[in-house]
Parts: sequence; structure tokens; C-alpha cells
Amino acid sequence: MPAKEDQARVAKLVQDIYRDEYRSAKTTLQQSEVAQKVLAAGMETVDDSAGRFVMLKLAKDIAVRAGDAETAIKSVEALVESFHVDEFQLRAETLIAVTGRLSSNHYGATKHQLLELADTAIAMDDYDAARQLIAAASSDAKRGRDWETSTRADKLAKQIVVMESQFNEIADELRQFQDDVTKLGPAESLAVGKFYGFLKNEWQIALDLIAAGNDETLAVAAEAERILLKSLANRKPDKDTAAACLNVADLWWKSAESLSDAEQKAATLHAGYYYQIALPGIQGLQKAKAESRIRDALAVGEIVPSQHTNGEEHAADSNPDTNFDVIPMERRRATIKLPATFDDYAIGNNGRYVIFRLSSLKKLAFFDIGKREITQYVPLEDSDVRIAGGGKFFYVALRRENVLQRWNYTEFKKEGSAKLPFAQPVDVIATGHEVSGPVFAGAKDSDGLLLHPQTMQPIPYLVRDEVYQREGKIPGAGPDNRVRVSANGRAFSFWGTRGSPGGFRTLLLSDRTASMFYEHKTMGYIQPNPAGDLMYTGLGIFTSQTKPFAHNDELRNNSFFVPAISGDYCINIPRDDAKAGKNAKQSHVHLHVAGATTPLLTFQDIQIGPGSYSDFHGREKMTLDRQLIFAPRANLLVTLPDSNNLLELHEIDVEKELNESEVDYLYVASRPPTTVRVGSLYRYQIDAHTRTGDVSFELVSAPKAMRVSSKGMITWKTPRRVTGTQDVLVMIRSESGQEFTHAFKITTQ
Repeated sequence: MPAKEDQARVAKLVQDIYRDEYRSAKTTLQQSEVAQKVLAAGMETVDDSAGRFVMLKLAKDIAVRAGDAETAIKSVEALVESFHVDEFQLRAETLIAVTGRLSSNHYGATKHQLLELADTAIAMDDYDAARQLIAAASSDAKRGRDWETSTRADKLAKQIVVMESQFNEIADELRQFQDDVTKLGPAESLAVGKFYGFLKNEWQIALDLIAAGNDETLAVAAEAERILLKSLANRKPDKDTAAACLNVADLWWKSAESLSDAEQKAATLHAGYYYQIALPGIQGLQKAKAESRIRDALAVGEIVPSQHTNGEEHAADSNPDTNFDVIPMERRRATIKLPATFDDYAIGNNGRYVIFRLSSLKKLAFFDIGKREITQYVPLEDSDVRIAGGGKFFYVALRRENVLQRWNYTEFKKEGSAKLPFAQPVDVIATGHEVSGPVFAGAKDSDGLLLHPQTMQPIPYLVRDEVYQREGKIPGAGPDNRVRVSANGRAFSFWGTRGSPGGFRTLLLSDRTASMFYEHKTMGYIQPNPAGDLMYTGLGIFTSQTKPFAHNDELRNNSFFVPAISGDYCINIPRDDAKAGKNAKQSHVHLHVAGATTPLLTFQDIQIGPGSYSDFHGREKMTLDRQLIFAPRANLLVTLPDSNNLLELHEIDVEKELNESEVDYLYVASRPPTTVRVGSLYRYQIDAHTRTGDVSFELVSAPKAMRVSSKGMITWKTPRRVTGTQDVLVMIRSESGQEFTHAFKITTQ
């Protein structure tokens, strides 16, 4: 958010520019045209955050007075994308205000958005706001003679009365739940579980509570659903899962018989949801029963999908085929020879493929990490290209033409292309392999660009230089620069290879804003971890804000760390200058969890040379971080020898190796949800693994009101009017004295 004094300064200038034009606008149509003009000017302003903010806000205010819902909503969208504002309050106030000023030919323009926002208010337990939004939606629908929507709004208003009454009735239990869920008794757990499940349809919260409650029938149904969901997360739907869905549906249907009123209706509809899922995989009498019960459920209400996740950021953009098949190797070692040397590679399709650029053949080769083989070749239009792999798409940049192409993984077909606005040939493209965009593009003597993953057009980002506390620009990248990106596409690293120092620059993205950090040092390679909160460098492990994270002084003189392509694991490559000088091709490596000094495991006879003094500089094209690919989900470590035409495969099953070892290990296998809606409940169960029994959890740094239970359950009732990113630091200790620091960020939206 721009400083108030900057806003005031710009506001006077903007008012002077548009004062006469607005005063002469007598009709609402003319006022709407002024609002659109101011909005366009604000959207075009990317180098002056105060000017952009003031013009977007002015456009919104003029549009509201003109009853122009479309322009008002566009202005709000632009403000939300560009600045840390109270998104819910801004949307709610704007929609309610503009609804009251709609002209007769625009009745019905806001009803659906008002109801969607009312759902958000309900999720936040802000029932006063929900009532206002629903009342505005009902009024708008009735003026537009949309009786179906007005009836829906009126029904929702009645549901809120029940929901608020129950919310107030169990207020003490809800507070205890947010403080420490482990202190809830069976009766309290059931009450809170019913509230979240039956009234709010938030089953990701409800199931654990109902399973721990004192109603045996409901507990059996909740436990069966928990087991089913765990099964569905690790396998594709089949006949067995259809039967399990049918069983869960039957259990909830039976439980509804002992309930009354709203709870009975909710249990019936929840059962109907699972009958629908089971239907394609069942036959005969079972299918007839399911169809009959679906009809009965629809007679009492609408069957809606159950909410079973906290909403990972980028979840809507990620490739749905995240659980690709993994075929074990016949032997623990194998070598694959490429038909030609590769010039570069990219990870893509949520970590499924390693995409090799074979310039001499004008082809891309796709190594399937799960199948352990090259499964696809894609011909190129030119040999001089750059490549990047995203979650849904991979990208090819034609340097001679400065054209960026988007390709899909389903048919390996080109879907679209766009001209890049560089004077020099594009040198770098990069994007996160678990998400769809943005795509970074850089060329010599030009600022960098962040491109939309589908249109491939530049996205206007407001960049904040956190070192000099001023507005900045997206860093460029020419032939003497190196760029890396995190798997989630939110953190980029940059360094130079010609001068000294090479520099340590990071760019961290959040919606349409970006923060840039810099240290005037040579770090060697700089590779973000998958979550984008850590940077693995030749000098150790640092935060994405360029600050030391691990015990770097102890570690960096003897070894180099390279992160896995998913999760928190990293590979430690020992430094041995003597062997490196003799061109050794075999070494042992260690498996660590981020920041831990003690290795979990050691792997012998890995086909990779030891680290050396040169790795502190990062000037090579294939720096150390590019010489190995560790894919823990696929139990595979791939090393790439200097010949650049071989893939050395090493099968590594971490869980199996740990169980067979005598290592006193402590690590975290879970990844926290990284986004949460303002005013809603954040929950995250830490999955800590240790050989020595129980562990303890301590919140070292966390937002106010966040709690962690003795079992590692983090809960946080997020503030209603605060958006932004919060740092969380949890210290985990085992009975044997091992310590593990679990650090992550949560963005409230």
C-alpha cells in the first residue's frame, strides 16, 4: 500500500486532471465513461504505485456513483491484484453500494457476486456482513424479476439464522478448538464437528472431530470417510474405491435417521454426494439403491461437493495428474543414453518429466521420471531455442524470431504462440514445474518480463526493491546471467557469471506485486527449494530474503546442498578438491532435511563427481545444482555426467531406507497449506517422523492467536481485515534431543 503522504500528493494531481471532465458529466452514462477513462489510465500506470492506487480507487468511486457495476468491479479487481487491501471489505462495500444505484436496465448485475461474497462471509462466521450481502442480492434479483435467485437468497438468509444461533451456542467450544483441539472432550468434539460438517459443509475440519466424538454411529461414518479420502489421495479411482464410496454413503445415510431438522438434511445430502461418486463403478441392485437415494437426497436440497482441503495456492492451476505412476526398477542402478548430447533441460508436468533440449537433432526428449524411460520426442522448428516446463504446459522460445510457444503434455501439441517485445534474442525463460505461470522471459539489455501462462502477454507487476526501499523493475537476464525458479513459481533467483561478485538476487511474487532482495556477493549456484522459501547456494542455505538459514559456517566448507524437486529433502554432495581435480566420477552423497546438520541417510557409489572450489563461483553452464535431480515421490535420483548424453538412475526409497537403518532421525514429511481466506480457520497437522517415539512442538515465531497442540496440530483463526504473508517457525524436538526447525509462510487473502 502506498504511503498516505504519497497518496495525498498524487490525489491532488489526479483531481486537477479529471475535475472539469467529471463536473461536465451530467448523466450516469457520461460519468461511467469518465470512470472507464480513469480506470484505463490507472491500469497503464505500472511505475508509480501511488498513482496507480489513487486512479483505481477514483475509478471505483465514480463508477459506484454512476451505477456502473462492471467498471466498479474491474476497479476492485485491479486494486486487489496490485495492493494489499482488505479484499473482503472492499468487495462487499463496493457491491452493496453500486447495487443500490443500478438503473432499471442493469437490474440483476450484481446478485450472483453478492451471493458468492455472502458465502465467504459465512465461512468467516461474519453473519452481519452475510445478512447485508444477501439482502442486497435478494433486492437486486427481485428488481430484475429473477424469482429463482431471490428465493435462493431468502433460503440462505434463513439458514444463517440457524448457523449463527449454533455458532453462539458453542462459542466456548469453538474458542477451545482454536486454542488446542486436544483439550476438547468427546461431547465438545462432536458439537464442533457437527457445526463444521452439517452446517458449514467444511468436512476437512469436521471429520476428525466427529470421529473423536461421543456418537458411535457418526464416529464410524466419519472414520470410514477419513480412510476413504486417504486412499483416494494415493490411488486412481477403481472398483474398490467405488465400493468404499458406497459404504461411506450408506453409513452417512444410516446416521441421518437418528438426526433431526438441519443436521438430518445435511447428512442426507452428504450421503448423496458419495452415492454420486460411487455410481459409475457399481452395478445391479447396488446401483438401483444409489440412484433411488440420490433422488431422495435431491428432494430435500442441492447436493454440493464437500470441502476437503484448505486450498493450496495455485491449486486451480496445477496439473490434476499429480500422482503419476511409478514403476520400480529391476535393479537399483541403470543408465540411459540419449541419442545426442543435451544443451539444457527443464523439469515439467508437476515433476513427471525431465525435458532435454537436443539442439543438434532439433528435438526435445521427455524422460518420464515414473516410468524411468524416454517416452516422447518433440520436433523443434529451430535449433536455437530456450525451454521451460510448467504444470500444465511447456514452453519453447524461438530466439531468432523472439516468439514464445505454448505446448501441452496431453498430446504434445503446440497450442499457441506470442511475440516477445525484446530488441535482442530471448536468452532465458523459466516457470515453476508444479503450476501454470507466470513465465519469466529475459533478454540482454532489457528488463525481465512475467508472462501470463496462456496468453503469454506481459503481466503488470508492481516491484518493490526491499534493499533500497523503492520501486524496482523485474530483473533482466542475458547470456551472462543464470535464473532459477521454485517449483511453485513464486520465487526466482538471479546471478551473473562474468563479473565479480556475481550477486545474489531474488524476486518473490505475490498476486500482482513482487519483492526484490539483493546481496552483493558471489554465491555460486542459487537454487530455490520447491516451496520458494529457501535458497540453496554454493555457500549454504539462505532464506528467500537472502539471509542465512542453516548452519552455513559449519557446512559450506565441506559440502554443497542441492534441493529435491519436491518436498523438504536435499542432497549433500561432499567437497573434495583433490578428487575433483582428478576428474573423479563416483562419490557418496548424504540425504538431509532442509537446514539439518545431521544427515538422515548416506548413499554410496552415486555417479557424480565431488564438489570443488569452482562450485563457489557458479560460472559453469551445468552448475552443480543442475547435475542431479532428486525426485523423492518417484524414489529416484538422476545424475547427469559431464558427457551430457547419459542419465544415471539410482533408485532410492527414503522411507524403506530409514526403516532399515539405525539413524536417529527427525524430519517433517508434510507441507503446510500456504494460503487461507481472511477470517477463516487455518488448520495444519504437522507430520513429524522420528525413530525415538514422541516429539514436542513449540511455536518460536507465529502470528498472534496461532496455536500448536501437543500433537502438532496448528490452528489459527485469521483476522478478518488483514491480508499479506505471515512467517511461521516451529521448533520440533525428539526425546533423544534431536531438533528440527519447520519454517513456512502463510498468505491470507
